Amino acid sequence: MCGRYNLYGEQGHKPVTILDHEIAPIFNIAPTQFVPIITLDDTEQRLHKARWGLMPVWASDVHHTKPYFNARAENLEHNKVFGSSVSRRCLVPMSGFYEWPKDDRRQPWYFQLEDSGLFYCGGLWRDWEYAPGKTMRTFTILTTQPHAILDTIHDRMPVIIDETQQHQWLTAPVDQARSLMTTYTGEMTRYRVNPDVVNNARNKSAECIIAQG
Repeated sequence: MCGRYNLYGEQGHKPVTILDHEIAPIFNIAPTQFVPIITLDDTEQRLHKARWGLMPVWASDVHHTKPYFNARAENLEHNKVFGSSVSRRCLVPMSGFYEWPKDDRRQPWYFQLEDSGLFYCGGLWRDWEYAPGKTMRTFTILTTQPHAILDTIHDRMPVIIDETQQHQWLTAPVDQARSLMTTYTGEMTRYRVNPDVVNNARNKSAECIIAQG
């Protein structure tokens, strides 16, 4: 699963620029937060703010329906929540993500690419009608089998879309897009971070990514 992630620019404190939009650093993104995603509008990639947690089409309000913040890539077409959204794919920009070991739910670990650079994960989106004529864009992050660096920590990780395949991810037919929902095999790094900081989703500062011995 992917329950927290972050988005920031160089040296941790700088904004990140995506599709000519400058985005302030967010070091502890949690479900239900509104964050940037990239979708295809006609033939053009556009940045939208969307609520993390895809709402089912039948949901009547946010208080009585569980939002789906992750979706297992292997089961999409057999799940009534996600089946109709497979053709509405998005890219979710990240700098890194947090996971908690099953045998120590208090201690978070931080994972990022070896170069500490920005990457994009596969997601699905839906415009949910929460009132007559009023919609809210919502999304979920796809997960798959873990990279070797995660396998002692967690049994799932986000689907990372290679930079060369991002346009294909947004535009390809479902059968072709399915082939991109694979485990990332590039180099990654990990380290422990402070549970007193990261475990509280209200903490959004750069202290979240400081390594703990």
